[in-house]
Amino acid sequence: MSTLPSVSVIVLNYNSLEHLPANLEALSHLDYPADRLDMVLVDNASTDESVEWVAAHYPAVRIVRNRSNLGFAAGNNVGAEAASGEWLAILNPDIRVQPDWLRELVRPLAQDPAIVSVASKMLNWEGTAIDFADAALNFMGWGNQPGLGSRDLHRYDTPKPLLFPCGGAMLVRRDVFLEAGGFDPAYFAYFEDVDLGWRLWLMGYKVVYAPRAVVYHRHHGSWQAVPGPKTWALSERNTLLTVLKNYNDDHLARIFPAALLLTLQRAFLDVRPDPTAFGLPHTFIFTSWRYYAYEIGQLVRHGRFLELIRRTAAELRRRLMPNDAPPPVKLPESWQQPAEDGRFQVPAVALSRLLAGSDVFQQWEEVMAQRAAIQAQRQRHDEDIFPLFQSPLLSNFGNAQFILAMNQAIGKFKLVRLFQNGNGWKKRKPLTPEVRAASLSLSHRLLQLMAEAFAASQADEQAFRVTGGTPAPVYEPPDRCVAFLAHANYWLWTLPDGDLPTVLAYLQQQIDLWEQKNYA
Repeated sequence: MSTLPSVSVIVLNYNSLEHLPANLEALSHLDYPADRLDMVLVDNASTDESVEWVAAHYPAVRIVRNRSNLGFAAGNNVGAEAASGEWLAILNPDIRVQPDWLRELVRPLAQDPAIVSVASKMLNWEGTAIDFADAALNFMGWGNQPGLGSRDLHRYDTPKPLLFPCGGAMLVRRDVFLEAGGFDPAYFAYFEDVDLGWRLWLMGYKVVYAPRAVVYHRHHGSWQAVPGPKTWALSERNTLLTVLKNYNDDHLARIFPAALLLTLQRAFLDVRPDPTAFGLPHTFIFTSWRYYAYEIGQLVRHGRFLELIRRTAAELRRRLMPNDAPPPVKLPESWQQPAEDGRFQVPAVALSRLLAGSDVFQQWEEVMAQRAAIQAQRQRHDEDIFPLFQSPLLSNFGNAQFILAMNQAIGKFKLVRLFQNGNGWKKRKPLTPEVRAASLSLSHRLLQLMAEAFAASQADEQAFRVTGGTPAPVYEPPDRCVAFLAHANYWLWTLPDGDLPTVLAYLQQQIDLWEQKNYA
């Protein structure tokens, strides 16, 4: 009798007929005992005859049909409920596995009973470059994959703990997955694996990387047809949800308002409205050699050499081609001036960011209940988990002006000391309940303002949903929508020096002034 654990391999399908032949052919050659395998295809209401093709060509695969497209998160949760194995191997349809993939994926389980999830080594389809072999997170909840695109494959041959596995090819213990609530179904797709990994560590479990468990991935093969503003709406919302649920109370109080201001900063930089059109000064600080020296030093320190190359190339493009906004929008070199009717051109992606805040605002009560349940399961301090972030103060966005804004928020909210290694955190004076409550109240109001700004844009919300229509490339919303972005930019760049109560009081004062001006 085999000592290997029983595993249910779950492949989530949505119109993936072009990918499934390679995927299932590779799975059929797994070097794993057949009596320990349960092959499950979960279908999210496909219309491309992929289900019929699988039934005809791979009758041993169990098919679970959903009545609608539930997305990656909820779709895989359905598979987990239907699975019979002790462990779940979650696999994207646009992946092919090596024959020994599953044996190598379960190998680390014998080392430590606390290991409940294992990440694969993911290469590109040709096997020439890294797709996923490491995991990092910044304080705003944006996960990233150090080494993405690297052709130095052997550099990532060392097993190690990771904050999260990539959901495209991962192993997780079924009972723990269900105990943790599975992937958060509200995410639909994007960063649900980040959220799950963080929760597992918070609950006292471990996630590790198995470099010999190799798969090949057509990167985002299943999402190529989805317009960018739709995916940005998901990404922006899900990072905010991850932050809101998983930090402890003191860290949330410092980090969440900073994350919201930086979400608004990204929307502001998408539009680049001239602040003087709203009676505001040009408060933005432009790049200097000190900025570049600091960022280069940080990237080198963390071994992010490929990212350094990418950022350098992006900065050269920015300087040589200042009109590099997302096509087809052409923005001026510096600030966008209003048209004769007083309106600004707003790219759809800027509204995606506002919609993300609106979604969190609408889900606030539910998310806070989730947060309470997650915090009740806490077995580890945040400070014990933070080293797994690897680069908590680095930006996922190469835009130099945004990185300056991020550094502004880091400084004003005193975030550097939160992520310092050592035991100094045990000596920090905790925030009072009043300060925590003030931060949550302020954050809730910022989310409400984002919801009001999106509503003021008069854009069709359904056009930004994955299952909805198609957003327009450019919108021309009423002035109040763009004015809010300009004011949020002003608030960020005029934050006072001082403790957290001082910063929160200033922001509350500015919000009150905004409301008096717009709702009097």
